[in-house]
Amino acid sequence: MTLTELNLHLDAVMELAEARDSLRSMRESVMRAQTYDAMPHGTGVSDKVGKLAILIATQEDEVARLERIVEAGEKDIQAFINTIPDIRTRTIFRLRFLCGYAWGAVANIGGWSSENAVKATCYRYLESTGDLFDA
Repeated sequence: MTLTELNLHLDAVMELAEARDSLRSMRESVMRAQTYDAMPHGTGVSDKVGKLAILIATQEDEVARLERIVEAGEKDIQAFINTIPDIRTRTIFRLRFLCGYAWGAVANIGGWSSENAVKATCYRYLESTGDLFDA
């Protein structure tokens, strides 16, 4: 498993998180979009709720598509991570590439010294396996 493959999966994980946040925000907006005040409005007709419903349906499709991509990639990455003999290195890989945490968060969660130390551990392991860079 190369760093490029791991980073592509990480990008998908992060994109999925953003898509889910956007969907949640859209759903919350539906409650604020329509007001009923019994007063006539201007000449134009606008259906804010209807427009949001279309956006929500489109976003739900995007979330489902990204979930399929992430799920497919996770199997291979989990299998790769399970081959790492050192528990600390395995944990770093899981937190970074499966959970999508930033390097600093990985260092904090694991109680390690720094972001740079965590990155170095990751890159050192990939280099030792010959998978740091694509061939």
